Amino acid sequence: MFIADPQLGKKNTGQAVENWKRGVAGHCDAIRTLINQNRSPSAVHVAWMGDETEGVCNNYGNQPHTVELNLSKQLELDFDLRVWTLKQVAELGLPISASSVISNHGEWSRNGSKEPVTSQGDNASTHIARQVQKLFSETEAFGGSHIDWTIGDGDPAVLVNLSGVDCYFSHGYIEKGKGGSTEIRTKSAIERQILGRTDTLGNVPLWFMAHYHHFYTNEFEGRTLFGMPALEAERSSEYMLNQYGVWSKPGMLGMLVGEHTERRWSDLSVL
Repeated sequence: MFIADPQLGKKNTGQAVENWKRGVAGHCDAIRTLINQNRSPSAVHVAWMGDETEGVCNNYGNQPHTVELNLSKQLELDFDLRVWTLKQVAELGLPISASSVISNHGEWSRNGSKEPVTSQGDNASTHIARQVQKLFSETEAFGGSHIDWTIGDGDPAVLVNLSGVDCYFSHGYIEKGKGGSTEIRTKSAIERQILGRTDTLGNVPLWFMAHYHHFYTNEFEGRTLFGMPALEAERSSEYMLNQYGVWSKPGMLGMLVGEHTERRWSDLSVL
């Protein structure tokens, strides 16, 4: 299940929390249905895809005037929801893995600049992931769930192998491509990444990106790209609505990944 762009702390944070919890509960119910149908997944992977919090300044000039939660409250809420998510998944009784990537709203930027204070790897998204990792690592000795983690650092993406399938997870704000639409530019960015990193990315069949706040998919040359829907409150990205007249219904993407189909994925749903 993919948790993308809730941007906790911006207007209507309560709706974003509801969207997050509804998505997790819905996908856990879907997994229970698969188990009852004797189609149980071998494990559950929770992918945090970035922009879990809105931030309070420097990323965008209007942030100090529009946020509902200060930075401490945003980070605390993100931590609480990640812990809650993994507890819900643990009740399924399946092995668990998790990943987290850096994101633009996770950057702590310099005053008067969008450049990070230290590095892009010094990022709220992966910082909170590491705190959650520490918590579950400590509780494992007392009977808590074991979780296999892949947490990004300076690179824009992480590679995770799920049931024999290499998957590329990235927020999608660093990789740049050319084209007349979000989908075409992202496809172009992927092709550039493959050319630059053929040894590590040449055989990766599944690519998952967030950042653009709507669900889309694009299949090309034996690969499939999935763009994440956002969990933020509906129509809360005013600049998108006011400038371009576009918005997308919030939701959480989930699917089965593995060698059980030729395309290596199935049972896709947005909840």
